[in-house]
Amino acid sequence: LAHVTCVGNRAADILETIDALKANNVTNILALRGDRPKDMTDEQFHSREFVHASDMIRYLKDHTDMYIAGACYPEKHEEAPNIDQDIYWLKKKVEAGAEYAVTQLFYDNRKYFQFVEKVRAAGINIPIIPGIKPFRKQSQLSVIPKTFKVDIPQELALEALKCTTEKETERLGIEWCIQQCKELIEHGVPSIH
Repeated sequence: LAHVTCVGNRAADILETIDALKANNVTNILALRGDRPKDMTDEQFHSREFVHASDMIRYLKDHTDMYIAGACYPEKHEEAPNIDQDIYWLKKKVEAGAEYAVTQLFYDNRKYFQFVEKVRAAGINIPIIPGIKPFRKQSQLSVIPKTFKVDIPQELALEALKCTTEKETERLGIEWCIQQCKELIEHGVPSIH
């Protein structure tokens, strides 16, 4: 699953990237808006060829035969004022042609399950693939929530405080995600990213 961003890319750039991916037998694209580069002016940011990921998804559906996924956020995107507005944008991605969605990473499966319920209630029926990422270092317990705008469950945070080495922290992060994956699989998720 190749992650392709529309920020900083023109349609011709993206098609060139798609051709290179196809030449390497990649058939799935996660179409992302991408983060705004620090040196990009407001004018450049708002006058891009693809303003939203949904714009690029529509373009890719019209110009390629790739399977296209859109991103979604069980704990909402940092720029969304609320989860309902975030689901509105997911619906736009589906209307543009997204065949499935991949979530931002999360550490609390309840948030994923609640999100999927809300998405289904909004009439979105594509597969929602959970995104999982184990942490490896103590420092990530504060960095990951800031970077990805997700919560670390209290149970996990307390266990991490007991770790005295990075190796123990890494083992905890992996074990936590293994348990997450087992529970997600028991609940019938289509796959895990």
